[in-house]
Amino acid sequence: MYAKRAAYEVAHDALQVFGAQGLSRDSLIEKLFRDARSLLIEDGTLEVLALDASRDLVQNYEHETYDLEEMMATW
Repeated sequence: MYAKRAAYEVAHDALQVFGAQGLSRDSLIEKLFRDARSLLIEDGTLEVLALDASRDLVQNYEHETYDLEEMMATW
C-alpha cells in the first residue's frame, strides 16, 4: 500500500511540475501517472486494503503476550 501511494504522489508531483506538457499522450509522466493511478484502484481503494491489513493484524496478534483487560484498566 505504501509503495502504491508513494508512486502516485511522485507521479502527481511530476505532473504538477510539467503542467499541460505532462498530460500529452507522448509524455512519460502521463504514462507513469496513469499507471500509478490504476495501481490505487486495482485491488480496491487504499482504505479498504488498510482495513483488511488491520483486520489480519488483529486476528493474528499473539494475545497471550499481553492481557488486554489489564492494559485497558491502566489507561
